[in-house]
Amino acid sequence: MLTLQRSLPPPVVQELIWTILTRLQFSQWTAFGHLLKIFCESNVFCQSNVFCQSSVFCEPNVFKFLRPITHIIIICLSYPGMFWNFGASLTLHGPKYDFWLLLDHFKYGEPDTSTQFTLLHDFDVLRPNSNGQEKLILKTDTSKAAITKAIQDNMQSVAPGDQVLFYFGGHAIEVSDQAIVAGDGELISGSELRACLNNTPYYLVPVVAVLDACHSGGSMGLPYNYEKKFNRIRVEEVTRMKQNTPMIQISAARQGQLAYSNNFKGGYFGQLTWCLIQYLKTTTDFTIKGLTFYLYENCDPSGSQLPQVSASHPFQGMILSF
Repeated sequence: MLTLQRSLPPPVVQELIWTILTRLQFSQWTAFGHLLKIFCESNVFCQSNVFCQSSVFCEPNVFKFLRPITHIIIICLSYPGMFWNFGASLTLHGPKYDFWLLLDHFKYGEPDTSTQFTLLHDFDVLRPNSNGQEKLILKTDTSKAAITKAIQDNMQSVAPGDQVLFYFGGHAIEVSDQAIVAGDGELISGSELRACLNNTPYYLVPVVAVLDACHSGGSMGLPYNYEKKFNRIRVEEVTRMKQNTPMIQISAARQGQLAYSNNFKGGYFGQLTWCLIQYLKTTTDFTIKGLTFYLYENCDPSGSQLPQVSASHPFQGMILSF
């Protein structure tokens, strides 16, 4: 059994743990974080302050009896009554269908304490609950301030062993820094979004960010891209920026490309969202390379919209399954 002495200097401990983490599969970050809860109960890491930016993690028994939680943040924007500066309407129809699709797949409203939802949308939804009764889900504040606060609140509430899924369906534009468009027309740049998702006391909570929006590929500046070349998926390092939080970004389109919605089984869904949900429905054991290959082949066979998968680390094994 590996035993870490309390007298070990924190920098040495951090280097040891970082060496271990860089060899983990993406899905194993969650398991490793959950294991740390057990270590915390026995006070192994107390006073070392390795995994927490405050002393909260080092309080004995602080995580006792806690179950790992999946935090799902869904933002779907249709921009009703809004217009671009050049006069065209911003209104989108796909996000309403995507919202329904996501709630159905992730079983929103069912009694499951292991999943916590944060919903931000600019339209009302009438949807049956787990008892079959119609429930009105009222639209919410979708301003930039509300979106960034919702992300930060979630990331501050996570614990080791948890996982986070962030989904955005709406407009994005190309400026000096790629940005998504909030419900009040304000921009949230890729670097701002990454900072919000990194704003957590723990570095062991894996994050999957899905952006079904134009020009969104690589917007958060993660250092590794997964690309399909000659019928194989290759990992390319595009920057040497260090990203501690294990993170995967799944984007609908590259820079300079539009993201489309289309008709599928009686609905009008974002092509990336529909494709991703079909993939999740048809597999229980998937890898990041398998996901990348599937999206390349099925998101838009015409090639007009080419999805992009980026990551914080060169993950080789299984990734999170939601």
